[in-house]
Amino acid sequence: MNKHSWNQSLEHYLQQTASESPTPGGGSTAALAAALGAALATMAGKLSFCSAEEGCNVPPLELAVEKMTKLRPRFEQLFAEDMEAFETYLEALKLGRTGREEEVLRKQAVQLAAIRAVDVPLALMDTCRSGLAIAVSVVEHVRRDVLSDLGSGILLLETAALSAQLTADINLRAIDDPEIRLQYALKTARLADEITALRNGAIEDIRCRIASASI
Repeated sequence: MNKHSWNQSLEHYLQQTASESPTPGGGSTAALAAALGAALATMAGKLSFCSAEEGCNVPPLELAVEKMTKLRPRFEQLFAEDMEAFETYLEALKLGRTGREEEVLRKQAVQLAAIRAVDVPLALMDTCRSGLAIAVSVVEHVRRDVLSDLGSGILLLETAALSAQLTADINLRAIDDPEIRLQYALKTARLADEITALRNGAIEDIRCRIASASI
């Protein structure tokens, strides 16, 4: 069981992150950032339910808030899974290799752990993409005075995803099979392109709405 809990204080998490322990690291911190981004987008949606601009009970907002709220448990799960995956990889590296059989077993364990250490940040990227798509869908519906909150949420989701890509990329080096490495590299690159495109379009629209708002 991982010693770092989602329910610990922020101060405790910051202290642990700044310590000499390898976990929590970039992957779990990215999941935390993604959860914060989703929370900001959810807040912007909830505050816009009854808007003078749109009227009450705007269906796209209600659906978006419902979908975004469901992402938080997934980010929490990935927060823990990232640390567990990396710690499993470190444990595999410590396995003995004094004989041929031990060497084979160690190599198998390391490769399985390395693949898991790529699968988790890849899943985080995919979940961030889902969150971004939800947030993008409500840019035109939220109140103008919460556009900056929605935009901050979008930027956090993008940053979390690109941070997860870095985690995946560095862990890919431990996978021996070049074909597997290539497949993962293509997946992460495709997701990163989609995520950046979603972010760019949304932030441009948000800036346009902010600029057109009366002071």
